[in-house]
Amino acid sequence: MADRDALTGLVRPPIDTPRPDVAPLLLGATWNPDLARRVGAAFGDRHAGGVVGVRLDQAVRDPRLGGNDLGHAEDPLLAARLAAAYLFGMNGACAPVITDFDRDSCRRRNFTARALHEEELPVYRAVFETGGARGLALPWQLFDEQPTLIRRLIQDGVRPWSDGRAPVLLAGDGGDAVAAVKSGVDGFLATGRVLDELVAAVADGRIDEAEITAARSRLDELYGHVGAPSGVDHDGLASAVAREAVVLLRNDGLLPLLVGPGMRVAVVHPGRPDGLPDAVRGMIPDGTVTVAGGSDRVLLREADSRRALVAVGDQLRLDVSVGDNAVFEAIEWSRHVFELSNGSCRQMVEVVPASDGTVTLRYVHNGQLAAIDNVVWETVSDGAARAAGVAAAADVAVVVIGDNGQARDRENLLLPDQQERTLRAVRAANPNTVLVVLSGRPYALDWAEANVGGILWSVPAEQTATAVAEVLFGERSPAGRLPQTWHRGTDTDYETYLHQRGEPLFPFGHGLSYTTFRYDPPVLSAPTLEPGGRVTVSVRVHNTGYRDGEEVVQLYTRQLTSRVRQPVRQLRHFTRIAVPARGSHTVTFALTADDVSFFDVTTQDWVLETAEHEVLVGGHAVRFATDGVEIPIRQLSGMSLLCSRSDETAGLTLVDGPAMAATAQRSWLALRGCDLTGCRTWGLVTDNPTRVPLYVGLHLDDPKGPLIGVLAVPPGPVGAHTATITGEALGVRDVFVVFTQPGLRARRLTFG
Repeated sequence: MADRDALTGLVRPPIDTPRPDVAPLLLGATWNPDLARRVGAAFGDRHAGGVVGVRLDQAVRDPRLGGNDLGHAEDPLLAARLAAAYLFGMNGACAPVITDFDRDSCRRRNFTARALHEEELPVYRAVFETGGARGLALPWQLFDEQPTLIRRLIQDGVRPWSDGRAPVLLAGDGGDAVAAVKSGVDGFLATGRVLDELVAAVADGRIDEAEITAARSRLDELYGHVGAPSGVDHDGLASAVAREAVVLLRNDGLLPLLVGPGMRVAVVHPGRPDGLPDAVRGMIPDGTVTVAGGSDRVLLREADSRRALVAVGDQLRLDVSVGDNAVFEAIEWSRHVFELSNGSCRQMVEVVPASDGTVTLRYVHNGQLAAIDNVVWETVSDGAARAAGVAAAADVAVVVIGDNGQARDRENLLLPDQQERTLRAVRAANPNTVLVVLSGRPYALDWAEANVGGILWSVPAEQTATAVAEVLFGERSPAGRLPQTWHRGTDTDYETYLHQRGEPLFPFGHGLSYTTFRYDPPVLSAPTLEPGGRVTVSVRVHNTGYRDGEEVVQLYTRQLTSRVRQPVRQLRHFTRIAVPARGSHTVTFALTADDVSFFDVTTQDWVLETAEHEVLVGGHAVRFATDGVEIPIRQLSGMSLLCSRSDETAGLTLVDGPAMAATAQRSWLALRGCDLTGCRTWGLVTDNPTRVPLYVGLHLDDPKGPLIGVLAVPPGPVGAHTATITGEALGVRDVFVVFTQPGLRARRLTFG
């Protein structure tokens, strides 16, 4: 029987997770997996020798959420290929362990099993299948919340993806260590309490020796890895990433800037210039560069009092002494969130307006939330006006906007009011205005897109200023591409390009060049794709301009016929190529059956559906067919199915059971294209943790469509509840189960 010494190997110290050298979103803009591999190799060399933690986010979903720059892209294929290449590059020097599994994969409010498999898990699957990731460390709290899902993730995910070699560990404090081991967890990044629990469980037979042996084997392989630096020279890598990531969003011919003797350039930046003015000076040695901040200078005083807000060291406080230390530079990085600076004091504050015209300042000091009420915000110097004055005296104005890297959620994607005012004032003063966006998230730039001649975007990094300056003055032609959609200010749907029906401001994959490219129509090797087969797609790309350039060739498909709703389009292959001026390059992709298969919720497996498709590349569309399977219509009469196997949901999140929890009024789940013939009753297996009865409606065609049944669920534990279905000749319809109020946790849906 396993002794205490053997069990000790299952409890390990916490794994260090160093901050990445390059923001994943910056790599996403390069669309270059080989560059991601080189960045990973450099990171691995700096942390060579043993186990190293790596934060890995799945594909970016909602750009309003904080930490947007921690994901590589909104597309699962692009994100997966970049993440896999990055970790594969690390692997020789160290043993990468994913230490920050994105728990929002389980908590998203529109959860479906299909979205989980097609959009959330591909990144994790890729890093294990390619051998880049050596293990996975999950928050113990997540296991306590979702033991069923984590057991499935281990048994159906990590184990087969890694050929059974990668261990799964739990980090932090949690509940039942024995239940975790029985679910497939191999080890714990925890305290000695866990070891005592495991010893007792082995002694009384709750854990058997085979489970301990298998876990020890996986952990010993991970912690026995001895890595060494690759010896590769990584000089110039930061510059290469920055240069390939610059995206030209708009150009009416203003860019690249023409350099002449005595050229005058105004650089307007909301905060510290971060090297861009110096980089611009390097491009125009015979010219002049003038810098303007664009931020306001404000006096903050207490209403009906002589006291003003002053900086005392690194603190803010109200004082009767009013002098230079009472005037602050106020930089608005996000709406109503300012950085106040004065000498050694630099403080982020949230400005909350009150009905009487005063404001409340909320901020964190020494780890504690603090607030100053009844403050009058008085602008003593308008940053937009100062910036406009500088711009009017220049030949060209370069306005820099963006964020300061804080992982803060936002209500929308509008620019902070101060940055919007400054941009408009500068553009009014000088029509030769270029906008440079340096941020880890998209913005709704509707006005700028219509009024500013040139717009560039990149993510702030070590060499970003130099790379942007090179593009501004034409030393390099931009070839970065957007790794996520940029929405309009009027958008209320922040879906990724896979599901967005409207026209965005700048689409996923968008990016302009200083040359022009033309694509010949793609040529397919066969009109039909068979199971297990492949169709090659060849396309010739012509550089029709007069300077060399790089192009990112993107191949999408669209499924035209299906039993279920399909993405508007989906990226299947991409490659970054260099094409000389007036030259051409032929690119060939192999489109396989796996590429166009999707996760079918009825069979809980990947299927190739018999259907019509289109290949979309370079503005051309060519049809082809797949010879797969016909997915049968679901016959609902007499059926009992898990609610987590619905086709679509809104306002529902996955909780343990598994069950679907309603989180908002009129949350719903949908079953598409179902045959209701013979159905007389319907019901739910659910609990109601509230104190009042909750009601559920059964609708046809739409969440507000014809109502054919109402279910009342009284407060109480899990139980079966049924109601009668009304209506005649129901036939094949879309069925919606609508939860009128939040609270229910529905496990099964039944029809009789």
